[in-house]
Amino acid sequence: MKSLKTVLAVSLLVLLRGLLIPVSAQDAELNTCDLLAADYKRVEQNMAVRMAESVGDDSAPRATLRAMEELNDLMMASMTLQFMRENNCALPKRAPNAGKYLGRAVNCETQRLRGSQQQIHEACNRANWVPGT
Repeated sequence: MKSLKTVLAVSLLVLLRGLLIPVSAQDAELNTCDLLAADYKRVEQNMAVRMAESVGDDSAPRATLRAMEELNDLMMASMTLQFMRENNCALPKRAPNAGKYLGRAVNCETQRLRGSQQQIHEACNRANWVPGT
């Protein structure tokens, strides 16, 4: 899974060059629309994780940080949609939705607070997250 820093760097290259630059051999095997759809999915997962982390947390500085991260993700979603439009990809029918992966994110956060390393790895592996569970 690519980090947000890598995604933003690739997005900047896309913006500057007008085409998608693969960041790895694995990414080169995927087409542009698949990469962009994965970026959009990652935004939704990030939003769900932040929502799960905020439960029971009344820290104003952390809430401010989460709000800034949320804004960054929404900007990323906007850029991703623009790239999808430019590449004639199928567009999502809705705005990014944290609720789509909230159950998995809450499970992940619960395991982080009280689980073993194996349980954390299993619960927090976003590649296995299914929407609505």
